[in-house]
Amino acid sequence: MATIVSSSIGSVDPGTEAFHYSTIALWEDATDVDLRAGTGTDEQHDGKLINETFSSAGTVATIAGATTDATHYRRLTCMPGASFRDNANVQTNALRANASNGAFVTSSANAETLSGGETFFRMEGLQLENTHATGTSARAYRDTAGSPTIDFCIFSVVSTGTTGAISTSTGTYRNSLIEIRGSGATSALLCGNFATIACTNLTIVAPADLAAAPAQAITTAANGTVTFKNCGFFGFAALKSGTVNPTYTTCHDDLASPPTGVTQVTYANQFENVNAATRDFRLKTGADMIDSGTTDATNAPIDIAGTARPEGAAYDTGCWELVAAAGTTLSLDSGAVLYAGQTLKANLAIAIDSGAASYTGQALTLNAETVLELATAAIAYVGQALTINAETILALAAGAVSYAGKSLGGIGALLDRIVRPIVRNIVRNIVRGLTEPGRIG
Repeated sequence: MATIVSSSIGSVDPGTEAFHYSTIALWEDATDVDLRAGTGTDEQHDGKLINETFSSAGTVATIAGATTDATHYRRLTCMPGASFRDNANVQTNALRANASNGAFVTSSANAETLSGGETFFRMEGLQLENTHATGTSARAYRDTAGSPTIDFCIFSVVSTGTTGAISTSTGTYRNSLIEIRGSGATSALLCGNFATIACTNLTIVAPADLAAAPAQAITTAANGTVTFKNCGFFGFAALKSGTVNPTYTTCHDDLASPPTGVTQVTYANQFENVNAATRDFRLKTGADMIDSGTTDATNAPIDIAGTARPEGAAYDTGCWELVAAAGTTLSLDSGAVLYAGQTLKANLAIAIDSGAASYTGQALTLNAETVLELATAAIAYVGQALTINAETILALAAGAVSYAGKSLGGIGALLDRIVRPIVRNIVRNIVRGLTEPGRIG
C-alpha cells in the first residue's frame, strides 16, 4: 500500500505537513519521481493548498513528469478547512467561483489555468478560474495525458471565445460545477479524439442573461465514448456538437427535443439565481432535478458541498444535493401569526409535543367536539363557562364552580349542600328506630 506524503502549498507554512512549498509549480517539480511500488518510492503525493489565491499571467502549473499507476499518483487538494467545501456557510453561500469562499487558482492567460499531463492525476475541492476576455484557448483545466479523476471542483471561464472551460482526452469528472460566463462562447466541455470520458453529477451552465448563449455545452470529436449520468446542462444554444453522440442517463437541460436520457425543464426553476452577476447554482426548493437521479454509490455518494446522497427519496441531478429543511419551532404569542407570509388560521390543528405551550393574552376558544386532554398541571379558563359533559371526571380545588349555569358556590357551600341532607336523613331514621320500631326507612 502506498505511503501518503503530504505537502502544504502557499505563502505561509502551517507546519502540519511533511513538506511545504510556496507555489503549486514548486511542489510539482519536487515530486516528479517514480511513485510506483518496486521500481519507485511506493508513495502517493498530496499537495494541499492553504486558503489563499494562487494567480499567474500564464498557466499556474503543469502536472507532468511523475511515473504513476492506479494506486501511486499525485493529488492536488486543499488543507483542512481551506476549500470552499469546508466553508462554515457552504450550504448558504452562492454556488459559483468565489475566492472569498476558499482556495482559488486563477490565470489571465489565453491558455489553461492548470494542466494535467500525467496519468492517474487527481484533483479535489479546488476552484479554477480563467479571466482572459476573448481567447479561444482560455480554459480552467486541460488534460493531455488521460485518466484524471476530478471531484468536487468549480471551473469558471469568462472568455467569449473559449472552446471549452475543460479540455480533456479521457478521465472521470464528478460532482463539479462548470460555468461559462462569456457571451457567445463555443463550448463548456471539449472532448478530445478517441476520448473515454465518464461524467457524473456535473452542473454545466452559462448564465441566462448573457447577450448570446454559448453555442453548445459539449463538443465531441470523431471517435470515443462519452457518458453523462445525473448531469444538468443549462444556458446553451445546443446540447452538443461533434460526431460522437454521448450516452445520457437521468440528465436535464432547458432545450426542446432533448436526446434520450435528457429531460427538458425550465432553467429558472432549478437554481437559486441564473443571472451572471448574482449567479447561484445551488438547487432550489421545487426544482425538477430534485430526487430525479440514478443512484451511483461509487461516483457520487457525496455532493460538491459534502452532503451525503440521497438527501431525499433519490439522488438529485447536478452537483448539488438539496438539504431538506430542518423542523420548524412555532411560538405563538398575542396578535396575528404569519407563517411564510400566510396567516395561520384558527381552524388549523396545532400538534404540541413535549414542552410548555403558552398563548398569552388571547382567549382560547374550544368548539364543540373538541377533546382537551389535561396532564398534571393547573388549568385556568378565565371568564368563560366550562361545560362538562357526561362521564367527565372533574377534580375541584378551592374556588367557585359553575355547572350548566348554576352556581355551586365554594367548596364549603358545596359540601354543606351535599352532606347536610345525608346526615339529617340518617339521624331521622335512628330516632324513628328508637321510638317507632318497624318504621325505619
